[in-house]
Amino acid sequence: MQACTVYRRLLVLCTTGSLLAVAWHVMPPQDSDKAIVTVHLASSRKPLSVMELSDPQPASMISLQNPCARNVPSTNLTRADLLVVIPGSLDRFELAKASRVWRQGVPTALIMDQGLHMLQDAAAVQEELNENLEFWATSPDVPVTDPLKEKAGDFRAALAPFLANKTAAPNSYKWILYGDDDTFWFIDNVLTHLDQLDPDMPYLLSDNLWMKERASDMAMHPNPKAPRCLPCGYTDPLQGQVPEGSFNAPMGCPCSSATLCQADINNVMYNHSDCGNTWPFVTHVPSPGYWYFIHGGAGAIMSRGLMELTTFERCQEFINGPMPRMSGDAMFTLTVWHMMGTAPTDPGYGFYRPHVQMMDPGWLSGSRTQRGPEDEGTYDGGNDPVGVIRRSTF
Repeated sequence: MQACTVYRRLLVLCTTGSLLAVAWHVMPPQDSDKAIVTVHLASSRKPLSVMELSDPQPASMISLQNPCARNVPSTNLTRADLLVVIPGSLDRFELAKASRVWRQGVPTALIMDQGLHMLQDAAAVQEELNENLEFWATSPDVPVTDPLKEKAGDFRAALAPFLANKTAAPNSYKWILYGDDDTFWFIDNVLTHLDQLDPDMPYLLSDNLWMKERASDMAMHPNPKAPRCLPCGYTDPLQGQVPEGSFNAPMGCPCSSATLCQADINNVMYNHSDCGNTWPFVTHVPSPGYWYFIHGGAGAIMSRGLMELTTFERCQEFINGPMPRMSGDAMFTLTVWHMMGTAPTDPGYGFYRPHVQMMDPGWLSGSRTQRGPEDEGTYDGGNDPVGVIRRSTF
């Protein structure tokens, strides 16, 4: 293992050619540090080069108090109550294994393109999986027809949470953490934020949503105008102070399309004449997946209550049906919308604080961008891993 340059309060640890982990650099926590739950490392876009450590101080994970505690009984969540779901492939297995650095004690579903028997040392790998609380399930690649718009693993990414739920032991988890194989979760902060939410309430939690706006043809993430709810019973010292330009999120118990339609007073996505329908037709966006969906790289959290609303077989039939080919995270969101009747819920804390992005804070867009002159002319315009981390002030 070699250490890479420290940027702000983040330290990137890497090996030659593949990203290993991200950890908090030890500094006094600030207000927004308490809210971070994911960072998307985007190692598939551009591998980090190995650099010298610029600051010799040690790095470690830090536990934080709930920044917005509510008077709700604690459920005393532990790492054993979580299930990390990683859609991956055999040729990226090393990357999935590297995430064990932050997944210690957390059960994990590896949803891969090929069966474990394809490995020469399958028996040894199975022992390794057992030691790390991992199980392996298979969803094969689907042939690509348009390489510019499709990936062979899109269907696997869309199916991964549903297949993991089917494969896991009954009642073995309360929350699913779903992301790419290069999505890094800050588990202690995740536990803090989930501890006072009801895992039996249907939740799809994310504050990093793609959306194409009516007024333009530009789709971006995270888009603060994208419709979403707040958690059931959520309270906040800033309650009611909706940031300018943000969707006025209603409380969702659970978050349904009808709830969002009634709250969409500016007709961001709905026509109010449709709100009385069971599934209001979204005029601008026919349904989630058509430029309104959770960003998979930033991660999303699903409750046990959400996953109990349908079966893997129904989701598989829907995803493999006549729906247009889309990205995995778009097809996943579309499935949750239609098969479970559930729309996204914002975790809450960052909703009232525009400077805080809880899920993947480094990658900002539109009016919330933090890119500087040093990002001009760089890979992905500063959204490469080093560019993201460099400007991540949180």
